[in-house]
Amino acid sequence: YTFPSSMDTSQVLKVRNFVTYKYGDPSYVNGNVNVGNVTYKWYLEDGIELTVTRGWPNTTTYLSFVYPKNNKAMLDEIEKQKKASEAKQYESQSDAF
Repeated sequence: YTFPSSMDTSQVLKVRNFVTYKYGDPSYVNGNVNVGNVTYKWYLEDGIELTVTRGWPNTTTYLSFVYPKNNKAMLDEIEKQKKASEAKQYESQSDAF
């Protein structure tokens, strides 16, 4: 989820508080709410990682849910397809000579 923001450094706190109300205090906290990047993470019982992040200087806040095992499988498949595509492109280029 994306929560657009401009110059609202406290927006990340609003999203964090919303998630905290449902899931309790975050398991991991990094950054300074007043300036810079901020990350809050919750490790849920079912294995899902819930993350609230904000970059800098853009104060847009992001909320993501990731199931690490499935996410790794997806990233591995993307890499496999990328390598296959590169190999196919290389073959078609070498046929030109």
